Amino acid sequence: MNEGFQFLEIIFLAMVAGFIALRLRGVLGRRTGHERPPNEANQRRRYEVEKNDDNVVQLDPGQSDSEDPEAEADNSLQGALRRIMAEDRDFSVNRFLDGSRAAYRLIVTAFADGDKTALQNRLNEHVFEDFAAIIDRREKNGQTATADIEGETEAEVAGAQFDDGVADITVKFVSQLIRVTRDEDGAVIEGHPTLAQETTDIWSFRRDVRDRDPNWLLVSTRSAD
Repeated sequence: MNEGFQFLEIIFLAMVAGFIALRLRGVLGRRTGHERPPNEANQRRRYEVEKNDDNVVQLDPGQSDSEDPEAEADNSLQGALRRIMAEDRDFSVNRFLDGSRAAYRLIVTAFADGDKTALQNRLNEHVFEDFAAIIDRREKNGQTATADIEGETEAEVAGAQFDDGVADITVKFVSQLIRVTRDEDGAVIEGHPTLAQETTDIWSFRRDVRDRDPNWLLVSTRSAD
């Protein structure tokens, strides 16, 4: 009699344990909609490459390259800058932008003044030929030009490539430019002598980082206006 009772008690306890296990599974296994995706922590991380205090490249968090074409382009830019830094220990993004602003101001004013000598060592062969042709045409037509940049020129890296030791960096410049062209009689035929116009230019610079010459050459120009 006692054995039969103990047997029924064991079965009853087993049923209770099974019921509790099912209830726990229903509660603990249910998603509430507030959980973070498994890889959200990875997506929220920020990475940086630092060679010097002013040589930092920030990478924006985002989706993988295959999911977001814009992220792929951004990663390509940052990857190229990292490779340039690795090959040229003296390269700094901030110093490069400072130098590009100075080059922009010098080239714009030298081009307006028709100073081929100042331009020749700062432009590659093809860009110099284009600039020189315009200067020659102005001189042939008796025209003169002036250019003056007011205030600071904004500059930001818009693209970068690095291949076989050759670095190409594209910069977007935004400047307040007073530019005027006059005919042989001094009459204004283009621009305004006192009114500054916001001008956006996209210029690309190139340098072989294995070369001892630290200067970058202007290899292409276009206007974003």
